[in-house]
Amino acid sequence: MERQYDLVIIGAGPAGLSAALYGSRAGLKTLILENGAPGGKLIKTNKISNYPGVKEIEGTQLAMDMFEQATSFQAEYAYGEVNKIDENKNVYLSDGNIVRGEAVILATGTKERLLDIPGEKENLGHGISFCAVCDGAFFRDKDVVVIGGGNSALEES
Repeated sequence: MERQYDLVIIGAGPAGLSAALYGSRAGLKTLILENGAPGGKLIKTNKISNYPGVKEIEGTQLAMDMFEQATSFQAEYAYGEVNKIDENKNVYLSDGNIVRGEAVILATGTKERLLDIPGEKENLGHGISFCAVCDGAFFRDKDVVVIGGGNSALEES
């Protein structure tokens, strides 16, 4: 089955949901495709206290608020895994469906590299962080270890 949209957004993290909000508010027939829950890394974040205009909020709540706002302007949401996008902006999904957009936005986020050390997975978000700017205040006046390549680890620490 092929479906036609003005705008297809691949990824439902903050960037994808923001794009859906603006696209749908502008009257574009908008589809958000995501292969997980809406919110991206927000749903893995316990407490957010550096989002403009919000003193403190749970990541899952902010994700749901953003999702509800984006879909309130008729952006459609579909669970799907993208296998391919061709030069005609046809988006091929793993379930065999094809969607086409006049424009396609890739908002797939990032994936951190783990070190495969004992306790690492269990302590993600509970002492192990990937963003010094985001989480640095939680570790103020504590001994920390910063691991990274190039200048980024030095700059963040």
